[in-house]
Amino acid sequence: MQRIEIWLCHHDDARDRRLAILMRALRRANVAVHLRTIRPKHAGVASRSPDNALCWQRRDDVRARIRILAAGAVDVIGPWMSEIEALARSLRHARAVAVATPFARPRVRLGELEIDLMQREAWRLGRPLGLVQREFELLHCLALHPGRPQTREALLWSVWGVGFDPGTNVVQVHVSRLRAKLDRDFDWQMLRTVRGVGYALVARPRAPGAGLTGAAGMPILSGASRLAVAPGGHFAPDRLAPRGETRHAHAR
Repeated sequence: MQRIEIWLCHHDDARDRRLAILMRALRRANVAVHLRTIRPKHAGVASRSPDNALCWQRRDDVRARIRILAAGAVDVIGPWMSEIEALARSLRHARAVAVATPFARPRVRLGELEIDLMQREAWRLGRPLGLVQREFELLHCLALHPGRPQTREALLWSVWGVGFDPGTNVVQVHVSRLRAKLDRDFDWQMLRTVRGVGYALVARPRAPGAGLTGAAGMPILSGASRLAVAPGGHFAPDRLAPRGETRHAHAR
C-alpha cells in the first residue's frame, strides 16, 4: 500500500468528518494517509516536506492558501471543494509521490503488464508500448484499480484535472489510442469498456461467468446472467430477466 502525508493547518482538523471520508476513499484506492500538523512556529511546510506537502485547509481562505503554496506545498485541499475533487487531487499527488520516490513501488505489475513509474514506460509481455504522457497517466490510473471500472468523470479528474464536462470525447479518444497500443496483436483485451459505467483494466482473460467488480468489490458484470429490475427500480441480480427485456452492461 502506498503512503502519503496530508498536513493539517490546525490540529483539530483531524476530527473533520469530510477528511475522514476522504481518507476512507483513499484507502479503497490502496493509499494510506499519515496526518501531520503544521506548527505555527514554522514559516511553512517547505522546511519539513519540500516536495511532498499536500495540505488540508478547513476554510476557503484564498490568502492563507497562497501562503501555504508559497511555502512549498504542492496542493491545498479542503471541505470547501467537492469530495470527488479532493479525492482526485489526492490521487494525483499519490502518483507524483510514487514517481518521485525510488522505493515507493517504482514498478507496477498487472498480469502481462509492467509499468515503470520512474521512467514512465510500460510493457506487455516484454513488448514496449511507446505511450505518450496522457496515455501513460491513463494506464497508470486504471492500473491503480485493477478490474474495477472507472467512470469517465473520474478519469477526467485523475488524468486531466478537469472537474466539469468539457463537452468533448477526449477520454474516449485517449482510451482508443491506449487500447490500440496495449491490446493490438495480443490474444485478449486487457482494457475493457463497461457500457454505461466506464473503463477497466484486467489482469487476465475473463472466465465464463466471471465479471468485473464495483467500488465495493461487488460484481457488476456477468457473462452468464442477466439483470432483472425489481419493483421500485432496483436491480435484482438474483432474478433472471427474460431475454430481450433488459439491457445489461458487458465488457468488450
